[in-house]
Amino acid sequence: MSAKNCVDEDENDKKIKFKDNKLLYVKNIFKTFGLFIWDNKKKEFLGREVLSWSYVGVMYVFYFSILGGFTWAMMAILMAITQSTNMSVPKYAGLSSPITGDDGLLPGLGMRPHLGKKLSTIEFNYNKSESYLEYVDALDIFLEDYEERIKNTGDCSVLTTEQAKSTNRDYSCSYDIFSYLDQLGCSKNKSYGFATGEPCVLIKLNNIFKWSPDKTKYPTSDYLARNPCNGTNVLNELKSFTDHIFYTCNGETESDTSFINSIKLNSLMGINDCFAGVPFYFYPYTNQANYMQPLIVVKLNLTLNQQVNINCVAWANNIKIDKRKGYGSVKFSIKIMN
Repeated sequence: MSAKNCVDEDENDKKIKFKDNKLLYVKNIFKTFGLFIWDNKKKEFLGREVLSWSYVGVMYVFYFSILGGFTWAMMAILMAITQSTNMSVPKYAGLSSPITGDDGLLPGLGMRPHLGKKLSTIEFNYNKSESYLEYVDALDIFLEDYEERIKNTGDCSVLTTEQAKSTNRDYSCSYDIFSYLDQLGCSKNKSYGFATGEPCVLIKLNNIFKWSPDKTKYPTSDYLARNPCNGTNVLNELKSFTDHIFYTCNGETESDTSFINSIKLNSLMGINDCFAGVPFYFYPYTNQANYMQPLIVVKLNLTLNQQVNINCVAWANNIKIDKRKGYGSVKFSIKIMN
């Protein structure tokens, strides 16, 4: 018999033995598992004697009792704190606020749409909707609350001077931002002007709890001269308004200004090429229900394919203007392509 035939016979013998022992092998597995569950000879359950399991049980009872007690104590402390604290009022407000400086509270300005970048930058091609869709979506989300809140607000323009100064009103002042957008051709269904290459952005004074403008301050004439305004009596026109926070926007540098065809601002004061304004009666902000943060609509008509830096400033006697630190102003960059 050849060596090859011997090897084949050995392999066949192994296969026969495996088939013969398959049932025994499976039975052995179940037997081993059964002994692991309960070993009657050693009196062990899952590999441990009864006394050993007792020690483990006692240990876990103590462990979870301590853990549960600690959790309950933390919850009790938290509930005690929240019940004794007015959650609608910040702990640090007024002069104890971290945004207080040598000159008191220091309001800053914000701009929308803002996509979370350090320097607010807007760059899009108005012929390609996909390039500006994220800006339109950001404005949609930001303005969602205004659609609901405007239904539960009152007209504060009819208030007397004393009533306007009162903080005891049982309603918030109405601010119809959608009308101001529509008047500039920047309604939601027109993609806020992005689709036509003349976008609108929103400028806002950041909310500071219980902060109020204390006195009217008019933009300086030299600053107004740097705006692409129509008319020579801008300052005289401004002075016909009292008890307002004024807003101005212009190019950051002379080079930026040269790329600005026009800037139009819209607010309660109407459409203007040089300034916008918000009455004092919108302040203070006290976390009141349905509060509508006043927004300035700024429509930009700029030279295409040029990066333009815009700087907007808020004016009131107790608003400190520091462009470097961001007090009282906001800077953003915009490039409109075709």
